[in-house]
Amino acid sequence: GYNLILLSETWLREDESDAYLLCSNDDYVVFRKDRPSTAEKSRGGGVAILSSSLLNPFLVNTFSCEGIESVIIDIHHTSNCINTPFKSVRICMVYRSPSCASTSLESFLSFITPLIIDTPFLVCGDLNLPTIDWVNFSAPSQNDFLSFASDFRMTQFVNFKTRGENILDLVLCNHNIVFNVNPALPFADHTSIAFSLGVPPPPTREFTPSRKYHLADWDSINHLISSHDWTIALSALDADQAYTYFSDFMNYTLDNFVPKSSPSPISAYPPYLRNLHFQSDRASSLAPNSLLAKKIATRFEKALRAHYVRVESRVIESKNPKAYYSLCKTRLKSSNSAPPAQILIAIRSLSPKCNTSPDGIPNIVYSKCKFSIISPLLIIFNKSLLNNSIPAIWKHAIVKPIPKSSSNSINSFRPISLTCSVTKIFEKILISEITEYLEANNILDPHQAGFRWNLSLNETKCTVVNYGSLTPRTQYFINGIPLSVSPSMKDLGILMQPSLKFNDHVTKIISKARAQVNIMFKCFYSTDHCLYNRAFVTFVRPLLEYCSVVWSPTTVTLANSIESVQRNFTRRLFARCNIPYTCYPQRISLLSLQTLEHRRFLSDLLFLHKSIQGFYSYDHPSLYIISPLTRNLRRAHSLRVSLPFASPKSHSSFVTRTIDRWNVFSNQIVTSSIKHFRSHLLSLPSISFTSDSLLRV
Repeated sequence: GYNLILLSETWLREDESDAYLLCSNDDYVVFRKDRPSTAEKSRGGGVAILSSSLLNPFLVNTFSCEGIESVIIDIHHTSNCINTPFKSVRICMVYRSPSCASTSLESFLSFITPLIIDTPFLVCGDLNLPTIDWVNFSAPSQNDFLSFASDFRMTQFVNFKTRGENILDLVLCNHNIVFNVNPALPFADHTSIAFSLGVPPPPTREFTPSRKYHLADWDSINHLISSHDWTIALSALDADQAYTYFSDFMNYTLDNFVPKSSPSPISAYPPYLRNLHFQSDRASSLAPNSLLAKKIATRFEKALRAHYVRVESRVIESKNPKAYYSLCKTRLKSSNSAPPAQILIAIRSLSPKCNTSPDGIPNIVYSKCKFSIISPLLIIFNKSLLNNSIPAIWKHAIVKPIPKSSSNSINSFRPISLTCSVTKIFEKILISEITEYLEANNILDPHQAGFRWNLSLNETKCTVVNYGSLTPRTQYFINGIPLSVSPSMKDLGILMQPSLKFNDHVTKIISKARAQVNIMFKCFYSTDHCLYNRAFVTFVRPLLEYCSVVWSPTTVTLANSIESVQRNFTRRLFARCNIPYTCYPQRISLLSLQTLEHRRFLSDLLFLHKSIQGFYSYDHPSLYIISPLTRNLRRAHSLRVSLPFASPKSHSSFVTRTIDRWNVFSNQIVTSSIKHFRSHLLSLPSISFTSDSLLRV
């Protein structure tokens, strides 16, 4: 594959995912500059650079003004070759619209001029400058870009037409490092360009075989561990030496009884597809704009799509939920001795997974060998407790940076430490003993929520939200730093507004759900409706239903807006799967779905039932009062509720939405268990919308 992919006219908005470009390929790092939503023509434009992570890419800057978007990155190589004096290359990807004003181009050139340093500087993109004669380096009239290229001694390497009779897509560089510039596959109205850079290629990823624990001979492993005399083997060793011996023994045993994976084929694509790609690439190089090249490229594109459909169909037919979710995720948690019983309990609490750890022994080994492995662990733990020392490797961890939000800033990463599985076992034993001692001696305050004191506070993450119009607008300070006032704030995933309305939250979740639906239809090619239906229920619908008891809308407009996500999804699904068009109620019936409004109503009823049954602990008299009738009615029950006198804002609570339905349930239903009550709710007929127009489409 390519180490660098440069894209122009990405047509992405700033809130849209990188999956639109590359699904979830971890081999690439994506750098984008989208056209701002405030631009006169907000749809269109945009550029992106997809760089192999082995090139060590780094974002330098981005630029945007009316008619121009650009992103600049540095790539670095680690080769020690003497013939490569440059350790990095700076790449500028730019898109300039045909209607771009000369002032915008001047601003762009002024922006990138200071970025041109001693290292090679590459300018690529769709510049839409057809009047420039790049052979003679001339233009009919004064051209700022031509002057810029001349001033910095840049060479333009594209000598073939890229759209119609014009050379619109350019590759310029101020050093002679660009080679093999050829036309590539003509998938768009512009001819793609392939070229090589005269820098050492990135290092290949070395294959590291992994143990296939699902094929392990656990009987032989357990027999070998049980038959080993651990008392004699570990008696003369301290805790560190004992664990080193244990770790070496376990790894030797696993190497002999657990098969290892072998390298996968060079390409995961079938031979006929690779051959067709070669033919298309060759035809495009020989005759880039010929009818034959476009015909072979179209054949390759159809064959590639058919291959993806077959892969998706195999996953669906396998009925394997793990394979399905994996496919979706790649495209879309009073003695110094440790008694054996405690070790066994701690091992059982570990998740039996093939996790990565410094000693190479994952959780699944402890889970599968828990009875035979107790003896050496007991000796090691006791040595550690008696000698007040722990094995050195227990202090080591494999640290992986995980981005909190955006991966563009180093400040957005948080370190996740992967430690030895045995340390988790030891830790659980110690915590249980320490906690028991603290509680037995009443050392901890009943309201103590944590065990660490004097933690530093990040004032920049603190904000003030004033709820209600009568709340005094007070200026708050922490450590002398004034806290910013925010018009809204996310609390446990809910966007809270001062007016206690949830319009902003509803708008946000609708936007996220629609983006997820768009990615779904872009990343899948199958025409099996089950694939899309399961993906919607798993990855999209939870976005629209999380904590709906809190924010469920009381207006028809907001309810219709939420429902439009599922309505549009079902319409697109029917079109993709070639199912005859029908109205919305029939579509969701065929797909075994319910309206989102009905599902929110059922959530409200279930929450009320749990509240009355004492499942939740909160001040419910401010929301509802248990008030059984004084006279006998046929359908009356002892858990009827009524609304207390309260402010109008509380009338939008879940009780107001469900009181009429709750009070007509039979006594048998309201007093049933949560499981039986939920089953009864699922049997209720779907409620209709206030707006009939929504049901017709």
